[in-house]
Amino acid sequence: MLNPGLYIHSASTIVPAAPTEPVFCLSAQEPSYEGLIPPMQLRRMSKLVRMSLGAARDCLSRAGAATADAIIMGTAFGCLADTEVFLKKMLEQEEQMLTPTAFIQSTHNTPAGQIALAIGCQGYNNTLSQQGQSFESALLATSLYLSEHPDHQVLCGAGDELTPTSLALLQRIGMYSTEPYHPGKHHVPPAALAAEGVGFFLLSKNAEAALARISGLESFHEAQADKAAARFHKILEACGGLRNTDLLLVGTLPDERSERAYADALSFGNAFRMQSGTWPTDTAACLAKLVNHWPEHKERAWLLSHWGSDWNAWLIEGC
Repeated sequence: MLNPGLYIHSASTIVPAAPTEPVFCLSAQEPSYEGLIPPMQLRRMSKLVRMSLGAARDCLSRAGAATADAIIMGTAFGCLADTEVFLKKMLEQEEQMLTPTAFIQSTHNTPAGQIALAIGCQGYNNTLSQQGQSFESALLATSLYLSEHPDHQVLCGAGDELTPTSLALLQRIGMYSTEPYHPGKHHVPPAALAAEGVGFFLLSKNAEAALARISGLESFHEAQADKAAARFHKILEACGGLRNTDLLLVGTLPDERSERAYADALSFGNAFRMQSGTWPTDTAACLAKLVNHWPEHKERAWLLSHWGSDWNAWLIEGC
């Protein structure tokens, strides 16, 4: 297991609210962006861009910082809504007289670029897209950057948005459920509850005034649930197992594959996706929630999750 040795100084997230009635998907509960994004800019921003910028600025504000030395972001799907607009115009206009604006706004690195412009960050800026390990890849890139710039602070985050088209496509391949989720009832849909959200962090190598420390991270690709369960067991045992763990969060989904993969962990941990829904980079939102509501007297927490065949194990320690 890699030890990024990263300290979290602040965290912010925009996620869906827990449903109170039957739903097929969950939209992010966006805050008022007043004071975070100028109104004239806000009306031209796609959902992922405004959520990312809003969470990034709130993250900096929580740490009392005006900007960061670098920005690194992860996203699996990028700006889906703008991508759909661009592709639709290509079809309707038969690839003639297309404006570059829709294409520019559809790229995966648009949110990170908009954040840099808004906070005046002229330093390193990168976006990584690795499906269910997009946030984890961004965090490892942050660790590499800070190993060369130990005095810097990095604004690192991840997020994805949900559109009607992406929902339909992911339902078609069985990633998301076509049945509604009924809160408070025992019936659970046979697949994941679709959702969206973002999470951002101000990270450094400096322990002073830090909220928590990312002490371990391991990502792997595995199609078979039984082998994934064995890999998780090996990772946990190599770090002392669950004996010294105060909190275990498990990103299980309502299917047999998840139950087999997390069989040992589920008897000890809490499932964090059952009411908030899931998206490829939801570990960023879960980690932000964990850090901002770190249980009193807790010193060690594990976060296990997956998206498709991408699996991730996090070790978080209090400061």
